[in-house]
Amino acid sequence: MSKIHDEKRLEAVDSYNILNTLPEKEYDDITRLASIICDVPVSLVSVISGSKQFFKSHYGVDISETPVDVAFCAHAIESTEDIFIVEDARQDERFSANPLVVNDPNIVFYAGVPLIDEDKHALGTLCVIDVQPKSLTDDQVAALKILASQVMQLFILRKSKLELAVKHNELNRKTKRLNNIITSTKVGTWEWDVKQDVVQINENWASMVGYTVDELQHVNLERFVSLIHKDDREKVQQEVEKCFRKEIDFYDVECRLVHKDGHIVWIITKGQVMS
Repeated sequence: MSKIHDEKRLEAVDSYNILNTLPEKEYDDITRLASIICDVPVSLVSVISGSKQFFKSHYGVDISETPVDVAFCAHAIESTEDIFIVEDARQDERFSANPLVVNDPNIVFYAGVPLIDEDKHALGTLCVIDVQPKSLTDDQVAALKILASQVMQLFILRKSKLELAVKHNELNRKTKRLNNIITSTKVGTWEWDVKQDVVQINENWASMVGYTVDELQHVNLERFVSLIHKDDREKVQQEVEKCFRKEIDFYDVECRLVHKDGHIVWIITKGQVMS
C-alpha cells in the first residue's frame, strides 16, 4: 500500500489537527530560515492528507495547497531516504511533465525532509524549492534536517496543547457537574492536606456548625477536630486511621459536631485517604 494512503498515517495526520489551520509565526520563521540557509526563493512546511497537500507555512509563494498527485512532497514521503532531492525536475522523467514544473511556480530544484512522528509516520515535509538547477552542500542538508526536526517538535507541542485543552475542558465539565450535585444536595465536604496540615471545607460544611466558610477556611486539623464533640473524637480518629493503614477503603462514622452557638449537630461523615 502507498504510504500516502496508509490508514495509520492518515489517522496520525488528523491527530495533529494541522490541516487548514491559519499561518503561525513559529513555522514561518523556520521556512524563511530554510530559504536563507539553502539560498533558494521558496520554502514550505507541507502536511499531506489523502487527497491534498496543505502548506502550514509557505515562504516565497502564495499558494496554500496543491493536489497530492502533483506534490513533490508525496514522493519525499514515499522515499526511504531521510531527504529527497531533485536537482533538475525538467530532466527527471518523474516530474518533467508535472504542471508545477511546466507552469507556475516552475519548480526545477526540490529538496524535502520528511516530518516523521514518534510512530514513524511521515506527516509531510519541510522542503526548499528553486526555479533553477541546484545542489545542496552537506552543511545545508544537515541544517535542513535540523529545521525539519524543529517543525516536528512544533507539531508535537501543538498536539499536546490540544490534548491538554480537551482534558481541561472535560475536567471543568466534571467539576461543574460535581459542584452542582453538592450544591443541590447540600452535602458538606472537607479535605485535609496531610503534609501542609491544612483543612479545606465548603460552604455547606461551615453552615452546619454555624460558621461562614471564611471563618473555617484553611484551618489546621487540630482546629477542625475541635468542632467534633469530645466524646466522639476518638471514634472518628480510629476510623480515619484504619484508612491510613489501608485496613478499609472508606470510613463511615456517625458523630456529633458542636455548633457555634453551643448546640449539638448529628452528622454522618464518610471519606477516604486519596494518597
